[in-house]
Amino acid sequence: MNLVYSVLLVEDNPGDAELIAEILPAEEFRSEHVETLAAAIQALSRKVYDLILLDLGLPDATGLEGVERINHQFPDVALVVLTGLQRDDIALQAVQAGAQDYLNKGKVDKVGVARALRHAIARKEIAVHKSRFLSTVSHEMRTPLNIIQGFASILDDEIGGPLTNQQKRCVRGILGGADRLVTLIEDLLDAAQIAAGHFSIRREPVNVSEVVATVVAAMAPLAKEKGVELKFDKGTQASIELDRLRIAQVLTNLLSNAIKFTPTNGEVKIRVSREAESVKIEVSDTGIGISLAFRPNLFKLFSQAPQGQQTKGTGLGLYVSKSIVEAHGGEINVNSVPGVGSTFWFTLPLQRSA
Repeated sequence: MNLVYSVLLVEDNPGDAELIAEILPAEEFRSEHVETLAAAIQALSRKVYDLILLDLGLPDATGLEGVERINHQFPDVALVVLTGLQRDDIALQAVQAGAQDYLNKGKVDKVGVARALRHAIARKEIAVHKSRFLSTVSHEMRTPLNIIQGFASILDDEIGGPLTNQQKRCVRGILGGADRLVTLIEDLLDAAQIAAGHFSIRREPVNVSEVVATVVAAMAPLAKEKGVELKFDKGTQASIELDRLRIAQVLTNLLSNAIKFTPTNGEVKIRVSREAESVKIEVSDTGIGISLAFRPNLFKLFSQAPQGQQTKGTGLGLYVSKSIVEAHGGEINVNSVPGVGSTFWFTLPLQRSA
């Protein structure tokens, strides 16, 4: 018995809606039609659909607005956008914003549409299962890890009796490894939430320089151990609405990477400056640098630069950091010269966008 997929067609042009409905193979797809994003959200709240066909030019949502809202509210439903524009870049932006595929209304046919919708549903199912798997594994790892940290801390505090120097080094090695595992688990959970469209931030008025100073102080021992000089240029003082813990997470990731890839006697510098409509935070190092060819992949999930093979990470930190910064309405990027060093920077808007 063949599967029959339920499709919600969101299209305000009756002629285009009729054309798409006729093209969909009736033996494989059952479609319902609404004309606005508001009506689509109501329909999705009442019924589970396998796929949404969304026009990019609706009367109550233009451009990527509809994609972002639907992907945020209904992250488990496959989404294919429809466009009448002869510009693939707009549709590609929609895919980057969370759609599984796009169709040009002037170039659709029965075979091509059916294939695109089947592939979109399959890709979404894989993404959802992967996200749930990551989330489940991460949660299951937390309990035994908490036990390891707890007993190792008891040993480190010498509650059960004094330790030899060799035993102290071993215990602190356990605690250091546990801390790295905690970071990995948190990154995995964040990556799963981002993929599922469940990622969110909690804003409050915060002095940016104070957040940076706190992270710099926390990272100072790591820099000292590596023999790297850590400098902080406070620059401007600005209070903006942001998620303190999430921005600290971004800074911790950028600083730990900078220290990791900077050789002994090198330098890592953090600078806070104010631009016309934003605060800019820069983390510069005198490390190995990043090749120009790899930079477009740097912020992608599980992506690692070839230079990082000797000091491997997870490929999660920059992906999560990018999502955090963009959730604040900011931008993150890097300038780098191989063999000279890199400057990772991100911006945070002074005024929260409506």
